[in-house]
Amino acid sequence: MKNSTTKLIRIQLAKNRLSPVVKATQIWSFSKWLLVALFVFLMPAICGAEDIYISQTASGGDTGVDSANAHSVAWLNTAGNWGDGADKISAGDTAHLCGTFTGTAGNTMITIPGNGASENYVTILFEADAKLTAPYWGVTGAIALGNHSYIEIDGGTNGVIDATDNGTELTYDQESFGITSNGASNIKIHDLIIENMYVHTFGSEDKGTYYAVAIWGISSGYFGSNIEVYNMTVHDCGTFFAIGGMTSSVSNWKIHDNEVYNFLDGMFINTYSNYTIDGLEIYNNHLYDCSMGGAAPPYHLHTDGMQLAAYPNGNYTNLKIYNNEFSGIGWEFPDGQKTTTGFIFLDGHGGTSFSGVQIYNNLFHPSCSPQALTPSGGFIHMQNPNASGNIHIYNNTFVGCWNEGDGGNGIAARGIEGNATGIIIKNNIFKNMSMICYATGTPVSESTNNLYIGSRSDVVYYNSAYRSWSYWTDTLGFGANSLYNTDPSLDANYKPDASDDPVVGAGTNLSGTFSTDKDGESRLQSAAWTLGCYELTQRPRSPNNFRTLP
Repeated sequence: MKNSTTKLIRIQLAKNRLSPVVKATQIWSFSKWLLVALFVFLMPAICGAEDIYISQTASGGDTGVDSANAHSVAWLNTAGNWGDGADKISAGDTAHLCGTFTGTAGNTMITIPGNGASENYVTILFEADAKLTAPYWGVTGAIALGNHSYIEIDGGTNGVIDATDNGTELTYDQESFGITSNGASNIKIHDLIIENMYVHTFGSEDKGTYYAVAIWGISSGYFGSNIEVYNMTVHDCGTFFAIGGMTSSVSNWKIHDNEVYNFLDGMFINTYSNYTIDGLEIYNNHLYDCSMGGAAPPYHLHTDGMQLAAYPNGNYTNLKIYNNEFSGIGWEFPDGQKTTTGFIFLDGHGGTSFSGVQIYNNLFHPSCSPQALTPSGGFIHMQNPNASGNIHIYNNTFVGCWNEGDGGNGIAARGIEGNATGIIIKNNIFKNMSMICYATGTPVSESTNNLYIGSRSDVVYYNSAYRSWSYWTDTLGFGANSLYNTDPSLDANYKPDASDDPVVGAGTNLSGTFSTDKDGESRLQSAAWTLGCYELTQRPRSPNNFRTLP
């Protein structure tokens, strides 16, 4: 630091052509400036956040300075150990979880008693191989956030919450929850494995499949605003992310980059009683291989990828669902009744309204063997969404199972107590589908630049009858710039692989709405787009001997 300071002063002197007195004054002023800058830079280190280590029981000197001298989890759960001061959990601090925390059946291991602060979250960090484990966890979860704020749950490299003995053929058949909230806001939950909350045997009638949730909003309050859940791996549970209802309007929820499988209902979000969820974004998630279907009613429920609902009269505004992948989801009973309503289900029972909805860059490819696992409604299913426009369905790739006898409906819009209007469908690929759209009423306002290839001459059910492609295009005027019975020429990953593939350049440019594809590759800003969720990333190259002439 001394050499650096001397060098800076020399540079300052070299720039001066003034008198020695002025130079000395400038050196002193510059040194004061440098000291202030260093103080500001070093302030976090001087007055910085603490790292406090926690194990199930106290170890060593019980000082919390490292894993060998860790405080107990009971210490972490005590409100008196949260607040300002040394050896207390306060804003900006990190509580390091060390080793295995073994709970009893129906237990809660960690109960958060305090708050962080804006830009200074309290972090609960799983050290390498840290685990919270119990035969099953209680209704307040392995970790109970309560109604606290500015808390971050960081799974680290391989942190785990699991249940070891809860399921169809196991000792217990109980509700089991991973992380719960009772009104918490400004929460981050990420990089954590939550597994085996309930291990279900397909076809059984046990109810625990539903009431086993990785992340759950309980009682009154549920979750507040500014919630982010990402980089999670969740499997064998009833639901990954569930909200049973709201007691206030909230905003800015982001659920992204999660891998979820062997579930009943991937996400279930239910606003309530005229409250609004604004700015919910669900993106970059992969939901697949639902194993919970097949149970007798009412426990089979929907087995949907995600169900967004409100009972009654809730609202969703500025909703975005994009860059997700849905595969292998869905089951049916031996009598043929399907359990999946939709991979994306906008459920308008009870007066839910949706406005400003954007659904784009999603990939849908359900399992087709040994049986077609397509939804009973639509891959995107809207039931009485009471939406008066602004539902935009752009650049999705739908791949059905018509070779197995059931292609499935790409988009379904059914009005029971009401109807949807103003649905806009552009730049989508419908491959091996039964129909593009199955709708009651006339909810579509615009449909252009789509590709359809499937098994039926009647490509839509619209305005109370099955309709042909020519009716869709010529009578209704919905087929402009679209391709019919044209193979999209996609590779094994559902991507175009050559510049002469039919989908390349067949789309309309929507760069005013979004600018990248499912992989985050840039879409063209001033030219026609590729249909579906993937843009062609192989661009024609200039010849090796290409030169610009003067």
